[in-house]
Amino acid sequence: MRLNPESIARASSRHPWRTVGLWLAIFVLAGWSASVLLGPVLTTEFDFTNTPEAKEAQQILEQRGLETEAITETWVLAGEGEGAVQDPAFEQRVNEVLADLSALGQDVVAYVPPAFPQPAEVAEDPQTAPFGPFPSEDGRAVLFTILMAGTLDDAALHVEELQEIREGASTDGVEAFMLGQASSTEDFKRISEEDLRFGESIGILAAIVVLVVVFGSLVAGFTPIVMGIFSIAVTLGIVGLIGQIWKFTFFAPNLISMMGLAVGIDYSLFIVSRYREERQRGREKLEAIGRSGATANRAVFFSGLTVVLALSGMLLVPTTIFRGLAGGAIIVVAVSVAASMTLLPAVLALLGDKVNAGRIFGRKRDVEHGRPGGFWDRASRGVMARPVISLVLSAGFLIALSLPFWVQPHPEDDGLGIKQGLSGITTLPDDIQAKQAFLALVEYFPESGANSPAQLVILGDAADPAVQQGIESITAAAADDPNLGTP
Repeated sequence: MRLNPESIARASSRHPWRTVGLWLAIFVLAGWSASVLLGPVLTTEFDFTNTPEAKEAQQILEQRGLETEAITETWVLAGEGEGAVQDPAFEQRVNEVLADLSALGQDVVAYVPPAFPQPAEVAEDPQTAPFGPFPSEDGRAVLFTILMAGTLDDAALHVEELQEIREGASTDGVEAFMLGQASSTEDFKRISEEDLRFGESIGILAAIVVLVVVFGSLVAGFTPIVMGIFSIAVTLGIVGLIGQIWKFTFFAPNLISMMGLAVGIDYSLFIVSRYREERQRGREKLEAIGRSGATANRAVFFSGLTVVLALSGMLLVPTTIFRGLAGGAIIVVAVSVAASMTLLPAVLALLGDKVNAGRIFGRKRDVEHGRPGGFWDRASRGVMARPVISLVLSAGFLIALSLPFWVQPHPEDDGLGIKQGLSGITTLPDDIQAKQAFLALVEYFPESGANSPAQLVILGDAADPAVQQGIESITAAAADDPNLGTP
């Protein structure tokens, strides 16, 4: 037997229970993998896969033993009015927070400032002095920094404990804020998960309505939805397994769900429509599935292959985030293609004409396909009759839609076109704690720059006058730069 989309569809339809059983076993194993293995392999860390200047500097620091991975959380406690830090009750509140943080243990926090005001022995030690606590210039707030234990992923596991301490401190006129890579990443992660659930619920509902209306049947309309969800679940399980040797960004499930729902529905819609059309033409059930495999399944295979090749371009971007996203998207497309070419023919063999069950809108006949004189027939014939005019009009319309990408003015500066950048703290909603903490840090400690430190690596002999002159020049330039805070 030649292996092609048609032969695969025919084989799956001749052994439907065997095919469905195999996919159900895969589904159960994937569910176990997703529930047990997926969580730990989704990382919030970001790294380059090549060696740009920033990574080269970091590697030098690590090789010379000058830096280890330090995950910090900056805290701001604000009182009511100027001079609030001199209130004994406020001072006691700050020390209570420091004590609560210390009580979490060395496996959670590696260093917490011992007391406020900062003891003399702490202030004199260059290793501990930068952690604070420091009062603001107007005396309204206190800033200190704690050092988390372990990696960023380890710190993320304890963000909830820190939040409980922060919430407990925000009473009686005192507001406590916390900002760091771990806490802000958790806020981004939570928002992305909420947006994913909200977006998927709307997307699935809209897809159900459209598919049911198009097919005129509940069973035919729900079949592509089920295939899309099935592909997503299997993919998440596969990611959990592959993640044991290759980390995925925590945004990967969002892209997997989006891509899986899109291609799963699209491919299944194409095949189900083709099957129904063949049945309407009088072909026997298995023959209709075989003919669908020779046409629709073939188109699905090459469409999926094209999508996979296009997504492979993301693997060229030298960052772990893009490679993790690309890996998840490629897997879900491949799973969707495999399920559409094998599982769906088996399901159609079991359903037969029951795929048309649950008719709606009082339809008593099958939906006609390719009806002469219909809207799509007239539209396609009109385009083919006037190809040059159609090309110019459609291309002009697309170019007009793209103009904002090139010529739209920026609201904050004189630039034009799309405004690029990272999704930083300021892009979060106003009610998110990380953004409130960022705004509080800017308000009470505008010169600190404590949450975005920059380190410079200078290779050379410290006794060399040229090296010393270079260090002095860099220090002076940094001091004069209004975009940099006080060291």
